[in-house]
Parts: sequence; structure tokens; C-alpha cells
Amino acid sequence: MGYQAVSREINSDAPMMVQLITAITNLDEVIVVGYGTQKKADLTGSVGIVDVGKSLKSRPVTNVQELLAGTIPGVNVSKGSGAVGSGASINIRGTSTIGGSSGALVLIDGVPGNINTLNPNDIESVSILKDASSASIYGSRAANGVILVTTKSGQAFDKLSIEVNTGIGIQSPQQHIDFVGSEDFMKLWDQALVNDGKAALYGEKGLQDLHDGKYANVKW
Repeated sequence: MGYQAVSREINSDAPMMVQLITAITNLDEVIVVGYGTQKKADLTGSVGIVDVGKSLKSRPVTNVQELLAGTIPGVNVSKGSGAVGSGASINIRGTSTIGGSSGALVLIDGVPGNINTLNPNDIESVSILKDASSASIYGSRAANGVILVTTKSGQAFDKLSIEVNTGIGIQSPQQHIDFVGSEDFMKLWDQALVNDGKAALYGEKGLQDLHDGKYANVKW
């Protein structure tokens, strides 16, 4: 970018020297916007960049939604459930946008995709287009903002790199509940019936049957 295109035919194994010539439209700093380019100083659209490496090192995350939470002003990430694997709602452009507030267009390496299936460790960079001017090229699909995700890829002649992340956690119940087995259940059920003016269902015979193995007494 910023130089004239050069095309040469290869006719031999001899080294070829190519000198790049500066184009007349050379710019100091450019931003790709749809089908063309603009100076960074002239770009009025709101574009947010997520520092993926810094975010991953500063806090443990299990999905991309958690990675985006609190990283870019104006982007609200909220979870409606604490269940394992539950997704989050990403609100980029307010609560009155067309088609709902959390339907952002997600492009993974330029292809529409599902942000829930991404591994945060596979992401190279994340950009969020927050207003109409920066997301206009995507049409009405970008009514709720656009999330641009670039994944990591191997490069020629790169050295082998292996990264290992480990974690450990300890969980313990805050309150231990006493075991209520079949004998306790039978006694309580009979007591409830007696309190209601009815005859006991199990009685002594039922307790004896339990001790003889007729009923199960499993501590689930």
C-alpha cells in the first residue's frame, strides 16, 4: 500500500531486482474502510481495539464474551445465567437498535461466524465497529455493530512455538446436609398421616421389611 504495483516475468534463475516506486496517493497512515482507504485522522467512525494478549494474561476467561467485557467503552457484556457454558449478551449500540440490542454481526477472518465457538487463545485481535459510519459497508446486518475477529495463523519460517496454560481450583460445600434415608422417610410419612387423622402407611412392619432388604436405602 502506497507504492505502484510491479509485475515481472521470470525467465531464468538469475536474481531479480525490483525497486518500489512511491505512488502519488501515498499516505502516512491509512485505515481500510470497505472498498477503499482513508487517513486515520479523517476517520470519524468509532472503532474499538481489544488487547487480546493483555486481557488473557490479566484474568482467566472461558469464552470470547468474557474477553470483551470491560475492555472497550460503550460495549456492555452481560450474562443472564450463571450456568456453565451459558452465553452472554453483547450490547454495542444501545438498547433501541433494529432487530434487538445484542445481534452484532460477527466476522471471523472475514467470514460470518459464531463467537460462542471461538477459543480465546486462538484469537490474534478483535476490533469492534460501533457506529454507522465505520460499519456502513456491511449494510443493515451491522445495525447492532460489527465484531471483527482475526485468528492466529502460522507464518513461513517461524520457529516452533508451544504454549501451555494450566489451572487448578478447589471446591468444597459450605453446608453439609444430613442424610435422610428410607427409614427416616417412612417414619416422617407415617407421622404426617397420623397428624392428618389417618392410619400409618408403613408402621413397624414396614420398618422391618426395610431392615430385611425389601426396600432400597441408597445414599444418592
